[in-house]
Amino acid sequence: DFLGLGHDQLMLINRGGVAGRVMILSWASGFPAIRYFESYGQDPSLNGWHDPEDAFLVGDFMGDGHDQVLFVNRGLGNGRILIADFSDGVQPITWRYYEAYSDGVLLNGWHDAGDLLLAGDFRDLGHDQVMFVNRGIGNGRLLITDFSGGNSNSASGTCNRSKHPRWCR
Repeated sequence: DFLGLGHDQLMLINRGGVAGRVMILSWASGFPAIRYFESYGQDPSLNGWHDPEDAFLVGDFMGDGHDQVLFVNRGLGNGRILIADFSDGVQPITWRYYEAYSDGVLLNGWHDAGDLLLAGDFRDLGHDQVMFVNRGIGNGRLLITDFSGGNSNSASGTCNRSKHPRWCR
């Protein structure tokens, strides 16, 4: 539910670089209706965030009762993590969370091309977290990260080991 309408919509992301970039469709009326449309060149907010090597997940990462899109930039430009909110249905999109590669090292090695990223409420917090499964060597095997605080400290800056000993390394 990207738009907070109480039902799911379909989001299409075109990585081709021409024509439409993002479209959100709703079938609530029984027929497809475009509820959000963004062409390349209209809003630069997503430039570099959906290249072929990049990843994205959908979930209620901020605990707002509607879905956001978490973009993982696997290149070294534009940043590392972006949580984009499309709920107001207009451009520009709202950046709810942004993390540059220089903001911290906790996620280094956790989102490489062969790694697995999953969204879900793994810790029973009432909103989604991201499970990073490292399929390579080093850094451990599993990391669950909560981005709901909306700042880099909640996800990659510090982790309170006394409060969350199982989740902090």
